[in-house]
Amino acid sequence: MNFLLDPFILAVPLSSDTPEESENYIECLVEWSGEIKKQKHKFWLSYPIVEALQTCGQYPFLDNLKKINLPYDNNESISQAITVFRACEPELVAPPYIDDVFSIREDVCCDDSTTIILPPEIETRLSPDVANALKATLGNLAIASRFDGSQLAEEITFATRFEDHQHSPSITLNGKSLDICCNKVEDLHAEWQVIQHPNELDVLEDETTYIQNHWRETIGTLNWLYSKWCADGTINPAEFPLPVIRLGRQFIGSIVDNHYENHRTILTDIFTKSVQALCGITARKNSLGTNHHPLFDGDETDSPQRERKTDGATAWRVYIRQYRPAVRLHYWLLPNDSVELSKVGPHDDMTIR
Repeated sequence: MNFLLDPFILAVPLSSDTPEESENYIECLVEWSGEIKKQKHKFWLSYPIVEALQTCGQYPFLDNLKKINLPYDNNESISQAITVFRACEPELVAPPYIDDVFSIREDVCCDDSTTIILPPEIETRLSPDVANALKATLGNLAIASRFDGSQLAEEITFATRFEDHQHSPSITLNGKSLDICCNKVEDLHAEWQVIQHPNELDVLEDETTYIQNHWRETIGTLNWLYSKWCADGTINPAEFPLPVIRLGRQFIGSIVDNHYENHRTILTDIFTKSVQALCGITARKNSLGTNHHPLFDGDETDSPQRERKTDGATAWRVYIRQYRPAVRLHYWLLPNDSVELSKVGPHDDMTIR
């Protein structure tokens, strides 16, 4: 799997930072360096990020690491930080950078209306120059995904670290791209998943790998994922039971027709978001939001909900991915609260069978 590393993980604390923040920095650097050295996954930086860290004096050069403000004279901790960073430096910050993998298009750029929303708990930890370098990198990733079809740019995950494993929203880009040569403006949207701690890597890889290998056994894979989440405490089965699920004739074909099986993150999202939406649906169906709503007969929300005359099943629509490629799930909810998965498809496809 491919990850864009949060610059915060590398950014040497400033002299004004507290000793506790410096201790957390060393712990964080050691943990992520251990994962980088395993080389099970690829961790990327961009040249603008590395350059900004150097300009701000926060790149982990030897002299900068020696200035870390610890609550006591702990040369051992500093030596450990130096050792682990030097061990992973060739893998992490030596070229090629992520910029080198896809061509930076000089003819297409984000226009001034584009906003890149970093969660506050991520942005406030970065110096303004480093935060801007990160946003510029994400803008280039969005353009590479939108115009060049770069699978790497589309499937990148953002790797960071939080002390208390707090819930962090995804990173989103919402705006427009400007083709300078043609003076053409197009909508530009992107969304990146955030992983909060190195110990989540094995869980993420476990689920993604299993889904990739067993997705055609759709019902079994959904039940496996639900059972796994119940076992690790993610879901309380008494509060959110998974309904009986059956498969519509089009479901597997809709994955293949849209080539979703070739994109690990999209395929994973289809299964994880489906379980999240469907478990406990009986308890929650009267208070669902815009990401999970009835599928109407017309374009207006005051139109009647679609209903299957043969058995009285009602049609529902679930957000799987918000931005390009926007993916939606359509399913039938039967009168006995069992579910029939109809299809997955692009946002503009409103059909269900």
